[in-house]
Amino acid sequence: MGGSCAVNVTLAGGQSCTLTYTFMASDIGSRTASLNVGTSANAVTLSLAGTGKKTGRK
Repeated sequence: MGGSCAVNVTLAGGQSCTLTYTFMASDIGSRTASLNVGTSANAVTLSLAGTGKKTGRK
């Protein structure tokens, strides 16, 4: 995970940051996962989906 968001930093109103996340399926076929992001107001859950392929294939 990467991006411009720092851990344990509070953003002021109007500020933003970017999360970069690479979902890598652990097996062949359709896979899903969740990414939970905590905020001072509540938690946000993002649904992730991808398709795993054999090693060496794009």
